[in-house]
Amino acid sequence: MAFSIFRRMDLPRLAQPILEDLSSSMGETSHLGILEGANVRFIAASEPAAAVRVASRLGREIPAYATSTGKAMLASLPTEQLGRLFPTDSLPAVTSHTVQSLADLEKELETVRRQGYSTNREESEDGVASVAVSVANSAGINLAINLAAPVHRLPVSKVATFGRALKDASMRLSEALG
Repeated sequence: MAFSIFRRMDLPRLAQPILEDLSSSMGETSHLGILEGANVRFIAASEPAAAVRVASRLGREIPAYATSTGKAMLASLPTEQLGRLFPTDSLPAVTSHTVQSLADLEKELETVRRQGYSTNREESEDGVASVAVSVANSAGINLAINLAAPVHRLPVSKVATFGRALKDASMRLSEALG
């Protein structure tokens, strides 16, 4: 049922102005991602005008556990569903910083649930950091938005600021989705 609703919605079109506002105000690249099995697919993006920026991941599919976007969505799943998505404890590394066990991922997802946003520090690509939040919607589609920056421009001291901006953008997108 969720996918029949999804097919009638133009999620990228609905998200684009919100992503553009987010990228413009924060000066970093933003994405909308959807959970597809154990992966996240980026279906909309906006890049800032800055010469040095994280390039759009539009259309790319990456293991969900290696991205802030994916972890924001995985945090909403029940433990049993996580076990079906990742049937062994071992998770293949994307970089040397990627979480490599389901047990460690579950601990990280507890933190995501507590703070309301997820982070990625060079887990999907060296030199890139990001923060993401899930997007609530009545269709039950597992969506999240992120802000991605070169790791030197996203120190730990800025993560909460990114999280607040993303929560505001997520609420706007939730309202647009109905």
